[in-house]
Amino acid sequence: MKNLDVFSKRIMSLSIALGIVLSTASLFVFSLSTISKSYAQPQGQHPVQPTPTYKGYAIVGVYPANGNVYLVGVNEKNVISPIAIFKKDN
Repeated sequence: MKNLDVFSKRIMSLSIALGIVLSTASLFVFSLSTISKSYAQPQGQHPVQPTPTYKGYAIVGVYPANGNVYLVGVNEKNVISPIAIFKKDN
C-alpha cells in the first residue's frame, strides 16, 4: 500500500510540474503572438491574419485547494474546456 501512495505522489508531482510548464509555454506563445500582431501591421497593407488555432487537446493536471484533479484541454477555438475531473478520496 505504501508503494501505491509513493506512486500517486510522484504522479501528482509530475502532473503539477507538467501543468506549470505547459501553462508557462502557452502564456509565452500568447504574448509573442500578441506582440507580433501589434508590430506587424504596416499602414496601407492588409491586416495580419489571425493566429492559427491548435486542434486537439493539451492535457494539463490542475490541483486546486480542494485536492481534485482536473484535466483540461484547449479545443479548436482556443477555449479551455474540462475533459475529466478526478475527485480526491477523503
